[in-house]
Amino acid sequence: MSNKIILYVIILMLSACVTIKPIQEPEVSFSGLSVSSFTFDKQELRLKFDVRNPNDQAIVIKSMEYTVMVADQRLADGEHDQTIRLLANESQTVEIDVTTYLNDVLPLFGQLLTSPGEPLAYTLDLKLRLSSPIPFTHKISQDGKFNLFE
Repeated sequence: MSNKIILYVIILMLSACVTIKPIQEPEVSFSGLSVSSFTFDKQELRLKFDVRNPNDQAIVIKSMEYTVMVADQRLADGEHDQTIRLLANESQTVEIDVTTYLNDVLPLFGQLLTSPGEPLAYTLDLKLRLSSPIPFTHKISQDGKFNLFE
């Protein structure tokens, strides 16, 4: 009988030491864009996203679908399918090269000409697919402002 009590006490003590924390969703924000090349009909842009893992363990983002609207116009959308590995509490900048065409950026020129130096409003819609530690999909939608010339 006393062996059973000791066994229960040991199991109770071990289970008290083990706590399972739920995985927090990664934090992603649009940190801006830069122009790689520019011609009249085609622009090569580099979108920049800050990605942060708020967890005490590593996560793996398998893919990232994105849509970026600037000045209420679709600037770019697509899927970044390069694996992003983030250690516990790590942050990194993810850069994605995109091609836009005159139709995509013409409204942006209008805003730049009428309000030079003013921050531009953006809307970011993301779908992150995590594969580790537990597979799940996380959707993010955020609005903000950024300065093109910083």
